[in-house]
Amino acid sequence: MRPETTKERERRERAESQERCKQRQEKENEMTAKKKKTTKKPKSVWETLSRIDVNEHTEDKGGLTYLSWAWAWGICKENYPDATFIKHTNEQDFPCFKDDNGFAFVKVTVTIQGESVTELLPILQGYNSIENPSAFQINTALQRCLTKCLAYFGLGHYIYAGEDMPRFDREDAIKRIEAHGKENDGWIDKVLDHYTTDKVSSLTDEEMAFVLNTIKNKETA
Repeated sequence: MRPETTKERERRERAESQERCKQRQEKENEMTAKKKKTTKKPKSVWETLSRIDVNEHTEDKGGLTYLSWAWAWGICKENYPDATFIKHTNEQDFPCFKDDNGFAFVKVTVTIQGESVTELLPILQGYNSIENPSAFQINTALQRCLTKCLAYFGLGHYIYAGEDMPRFDREDAIKRIEAHGKENDGWIDKVLDHYTTDKVSSLTDEEMAFVLNTIKNKETA
């Protein structure tokens, strides 16, 4: 067998080097493919929180279902340690506001993974709006407002499927609100401006329920 020439050796070494590079690239591609298969896409906040069963942590009061705010916030922090909430205050640094008709409400903002949800909640006694709530009533409304913000992120969302407001016929409600507006000049404009809409039919069920309670309180005052 004749000795390998210098050129033949160089060609062989070059071919072997190319083969090794090819094998290394194939192995890297295989590892990358496996990694893509095993790496799961992170669940969204909604996907995570909406799948949690909250039934054992609710209680019924006055025909309404309420979720324990302490449990709800604890579950939220377990899943999202950086989650925060803010209880908004008025100009006097008091955590309570009043609408144009003098009825009280609270405001809470929850932030999870950079997304914020702000909710307003009227301070109620049963289904009735109140004008001068006690500190206890304000605190209760704040905690309920917190859990409602969490519902927008998915936690306990299903319990708010119409169960937190009195049943009423929307068409009848619209007629009653419009009739009250005709009897009280300027009132309906303030209501629509408060809810940033231009017609009564655009109010949500919850907003409409709040307005109906306001009318009821004015009529019984």
